[in-house]
Amino acid sequence: MAAFWLLGLLNISAYVIMLAGAGEISAGSVGLVYLAAILPALSIKFTAPCWLPAVSYTARVWACSLLMAGAFTTVALSTTRGLQLVGVALAAAQSGLGEASCLALTARYHLRAAITLWSSGTGFAGVAGYSWEGGLHTLGGVSLRRTLMLANTLAAAFAGEDAQRLLGAGGTAQSSAHEGKAGAGGWHERLRLTLGLWLYTIPLAAVYFAEYAMQSGTWAVIGLPDAGSAAARDHFYKAANWYQIGVFWRAPLASPARRAMRRCGACQRRRWCCWAFYAP
Repeated sequence: MAAFWLLGLLNISAYVIMLAGAGEISAGSVGLVYLAAILPALSIKFTAPCWLPAVSYTARVWACSLLMAGAFTTVALSTTRGLQLVGVALAAAQSGLGEASCLALTARYHLRAAITLWSSGTGFAGVAGYSWEGGLHTLGGVSLRRTLMLANTLAAAFAGEDAQRLLGAGGTAQSSAHEGKAGAGGWHERLRLTLGLWLYTIPLAAVYFAEYAMQSGTWAVIGLPDAGSAAARDHFYKAANWYQIGVFWRAPLASPARRAMRRCGACQRRRWCCWAFYAP
């Protein structure tokens, strides 16, 4: 189960590192970096139900690893903005494919625990990604090219996560039954089932749209009012790390916090009942 935490951490790290270096990749148009970091992942997630079940988990892991390595190498070695944006798009495609694959894999385990660990890992990826770029490049003085080339170790670590071993740990009978259900029907049927989940997908889409609009729009303007200001960049990295620390703690503390709130609510109801019973 701990592998889901590591997968969540590694899967989002490339995406975060690219955003952390957005000011240098495209100093005049940071929005282009954010756009390149969102559209490929969104396209993969939107179309995944139609084609992803036909791809094995091992192939997905290797594809993610190659995309991650290609993203870091392309941005590090390219001298033109266009090629660097292609590298950012590769990182976005990797994160989208990895997220869709790993979340599907959680269905083979204790679902709530697996998703909680995955979410915690993705939350810590924000802290780790900004710390990687800020610690090596901004504070350590390492060039952005070397910082990104060193990040290829993350791609190697992702490739080391054996998807087939995780599948075996999930249980053969459960996996077979799950694959039988997932394989039933063509892409039309999968699309119909996906659209039938609108009651859940629309609220979630609204929440994530608001969060990323805040992070990539208002949040970036607050932290980076002047692309040439070192003080503004330092302020942004500090504030962004506090934000990511909150994201990291949100997932593992969500369930205990809800249980505590329910207990407090039950205590308050019991006190109210006692007061109403003994009141004149």
